[in-house]
Amino acid sequence: MKNYLTLLLCFFFYGALAQDYTVLFVQGQVKNAGTTKPLKVGEKLTNEDEVMFTSKSDVLGLINAKGRYTVRIKGVEEEGDAIKLSKYLQPAKNRMNMPRQNNPLQDLQRNFDLNSYVVLDTGTSLLINPVAFPMNKSSYFYVTYEYEGKEVNKKLPFSRNKLIISEQFIYGTHNPKKIKEVYLFYYNFNKDDSTLISAFVLNFLKEQKKLKEEINVLINLLVSKKASKAEICSEATNFINEYYGNVSTDDLYKWLDKNYQIHNY
Repeated sequence: MKNYLTLLLCFFFYGALAQDYTVLFVQGQVKNAGTTKPLKVGEKLTNEDEVMFTSKSDVLGLINAKGRYTVRIKGVEEEGDAIKLSKYLQPAKNRMNMPRQNNPLQDLQRNFDLNSYVVLDTGTSLLINPVAFPMNKSSYFYVTYEYEGKEVNKKLPFSRNKLIISEQFIYGTHNPKKIKEVYLFYYNFNKDDSTLISAFVLNFLKEQKKLKEEINVLINLLVSKKASKAEICSEATNFINEYYGNVSTDDLYKWLDKNYQIHNY
């Protein structure tokens, strides 16, 4: 009887410690140490499982009923080593919805305050403060970037108080893979001066198969928890912000509605 109770206590103790996770995101090649096979979105793991990172830049994103988690190795000496998830799990990043400031420039820069700006198509529009940044033939936004050793300048189109960020206008026939960073400026004709808004990687995410697989996992879990539309949109925004870059909230809502009929939740 004593042995039975001991086994029962061990079972409940292990059950309390071991947590199940679903793979939500993989950057690089992260392998299951037990099978030596690359992990794929949708696979199940526990915090007692061991994984192997090929490179320090590899990233593993996990999710369960309690939230999202990110796993990274801490040094190059751990590349290729089997590591236990429980020692490396970190809560995923969530961005706070900061109130707008009284500084139009800072408010505009917040749209680009991550290293990458993501467009979920070939183009998007960004609402601009027309008093602080009037757009007309003389005053306008433009981007610069280096392409094959030469500086390229492109004036951005607009529609009333909306700035158009278009792959066609910005890149034209240039290969985006050869462009590391884009610099966004505003030229004020009255001051004859250009202001740097931000420098960032511009990512037009046209191939969305991988993203849809990841968002499927995220939404299915949130729906099982009876999450609201606002909660689903917030979690999807935080997920893309952490692993892909800044995304327009309006664009993301439209994308979620198009692919998942989010208005029904």
